Amino acid sequence: MKRFVYVLLISGSAFAQTFQGSLRGRVTDPSGAATLGAKIAIADEAKSAIRTTATNDQGEYVFTAVTPPRTP
Repeated sequence: MKRFVYVLLISGSAFAQTFQGSLRGRVTDPSGAATLGAKIAIADEAKSAIRTTATNDQGEYVFTAVTPPRTP
């Protein structure tokens, strides 16, 4: 019985994996100061989709659940 439960736990974790990541960065002006409210966009050409965000007061931005492009 222990072996069966162990196999179920392993197979469940295998299906939980995703192929997504996050993209983060920081925008600064020429003097190195953080840029608040800068508009950032990333495009998914395969889906014809564009995601946008704006930098915070530290000049940082984050995109979560980013799917990497497919390689030919």
